[in-house]
Amino acid sequence: MRDQFIALARDALLLRESAWRELRDSPALTPAALLVATVAILLGGFGAYLWAVIADVQTIPDVSPGKGAFLVDAFLLGSIMVALLWLGGVVAAYVILTQVYREAVAGDALLRIAAVGAAPFALGLLVCIPGIGYGIGLMSIALMFFVTV
Repeated sequence: MRDQFIALARDALLLRESAWRELRDSPALTPAALLVATVAILLGGFGAYLWAVIADVQTIPDVSPGKGAFLVDAFLLGSIMVALLWLGGVVAAYVILTQVYREAVAGDALLRIAAVGAAPFALGLLVCIPGIGYGIGLMSIALMFFVTV
């Protein structure tokens, strides 16, 4: 099952349509797909924390809480907020597809597709690279939306 999912995720990220169909039609892959989304979101949040460490963010009263607070704010709370926003996006897509376009959509199938589509968000780990981190962060978000659509 694990090897099947890894091959499927690789094919999905290579935008092979057959992989996306298989993912959509395999309810057994739901936990693995959700794990991919969770890990990608956590890696993106950890990248924000690493940026604070590499940029040597100092504690300045009323301006910057310092590196310690970045761990809680950016990594933990930020990851939770991104996960909630991502889930809200999946729910919004489901509602639009079923209510506006009157398409027959299985909620779990949409969840699996969106979960694997969130994998490029893991590139957010690289935002800590000075000079190109901002571009990588934008690219990770843009790729996430591109692959999900």
